[in-house]
Amino acid sequence: MDKIKPSPCVILTSFPTSENAKNFGRRLVEQDLVNCVTLLAASESIYRYKGQLHQESETFVILKTTSTKVANLEAFFHENHPYEVFEFLILYPEASEKFANWLRE
Repeated sequence: MDKIKPSPCVILTSFPTSENAKNFGRRLVEQDLVNCVTLLAASESIYRYKGQLHQESETFVILKTTSTKVANLEAFFHENHPYEVFEFLILYPEASEKFANWLRE
């Protein structure tokens, strides 16, 4: 019977500064929780938190990993992310076989 391959997975998140995002992302790659961290230019978020309207500059981040690493990745976020309530959106996209195999390495 064939072993089931881990699915490619993308996590969307954000950080208060680009420096936070870079440092956090480097730790994720070093600890083999993700294969790649993409930092996007500063973005602006408008949201409601604890009954108050907020508008903040943030750095938006895209993480590429596999389904087998998501639980450990989320645990790392709970221990280390600077936000009390952090964005952790999990997407399971279709991926080219070559890219999916790279993620599984």
